[in-house]
Parts: sequence; structure tokens; C-alpha cells
Amino acid sequence: MPILDPLGPIPQQETLQDYITDCQRLTHDSTFRFWTQQELTDYANKARKFVAMMTSCTRQVISFDVIAASSLAEASYNLDSNLVTVPILRRVTDILDVILNYSANTVYQLKYLPFSTMIRTGLWQTQYAGTPSYYTLNNRILILLQWPAIAYPNSSIDCAIEPLDLVDLADVDADIAFPYTECVGYYMAYLCKLKNQQRDEADAFMGDFRRQIIMTSGFGFTRKLVGR
Repeated sequence: MPILDPLGPIPQQETLQDYITDCQRLTHDSTFRFWTQQELTDYANKARKFVAMMTSCTRQVISFDVIAASSLAEASYNLDSNLVTVPILRRVTDILDVILNYSANTVYQLKYLPFSTMIRTGLWQTQYAGTPSYYTLNNRILILLQWPAIAYPNSSIDCAIEPLDLVDLADVDADIAFPYTECVGYYMAYLCKLKNQQRDEADAFMGDFRRQIIMTSGFGFTRKLVGR
């Protein structure tokens, strides 16, 4: 078995046409007999968003201002509205890390705390402000604990985001890189078969998709948890 050269050529980025072709080969429909080009375009974008959500392979570090808070509500940030200083056109699907800008020369990483743990231990009932040590997520709300006693401008968040839609056949997928692109066609095929109510074949493609996700997660550029 040949050894993969880590310094070898990077696989070419996929285009919308590549995704459609992959799906047509899997479903044996190269002439758009059962699914139109527009349907496959819609399925490609749905599949890309689903892959990105499952793997967090599309990420962006964004800036946000932490304000001094006197209540839990003021220490909470809605992912869909007041999270970032400069709004972005993509939906944030997950928060992977929160970095507090403590001073001009000091930043530190907050620890993640499951929301259920926060409720069970009563940490959310803390009635005094201080330096945040934890963050948690609840229904697309980012919560900092303790409540910040002072402002921390220009803090940052490593977040997973949705990829931008591909519109034209020649559009290059600049958001999802190999090997995650290999998962898209299987989910497209699943959606095609589901639309035709061919549930046995849809289930088979879903099984293929799940296996591809597992393989990709094992060999792709997965998230590294260091020092947690």
C-alpha cells in the first residue's frame, strides 16, 4: 500500500457540478430523468450544511465584545443576533472555544460546561460578578460564568458555521475541504431517494453516509482538545 505523502498535492476543491455528478453516479441518473438540476443543487447545499454541522469542518474565529454584566441575561449572547461585532452572513452552528481578551498582553481560554451541569450545580444562581471561567450553551444562547465584572473587548470565539450556498455549476466549494467533501454525495443520494419515497434505498444511502462520516472523522483534520 503506498504511503500518503503529507507534502504531496492537495486534492482539488469540489464544484457544484462535481457534487451533482457524484450524486448522479450513485443514483444512476446521469440525464436528470428523476431529479432536476435545480433539485440536485438544493440537495447539494442541504448536504453541505448537514456535513458542516455534523463535523464542524467549516469554522471561523470571530470577534465579540464581552460587556460588564449585573445579571445572567447580560452575560448571555444570542448566536443569531448580538454575538459578533461585525455581523456575518452565516449561521453559527456551534461554539468550539471562547477566548477572553483579558488585557493587551493576556488572553485565556474559558472551559466548557454543559448547561445541565450548570443547572444541577446551581452555578447560574451566582449573585456576584467576577472573571468568567466557564461558558455554556443553551438553545443557541452563549452564557458566560461568572458574570463579567468588567468589559473584555475584542474577545474571540472559535465557532462552527454553515457554508455558503453554491449557485452556479462552476462555483468552487471554498468552505468544505477534502475529505469532508466525500460525504456530500451520499447525503444527496439519501435526499433523492427519500423524495421518491424509496425508503429502503434511502436507508442504505444513509448508512453509507454515516460510514463515510466516521471514516472522515478518523482521517480528516479533526478538532484537537489540548490541555482540557
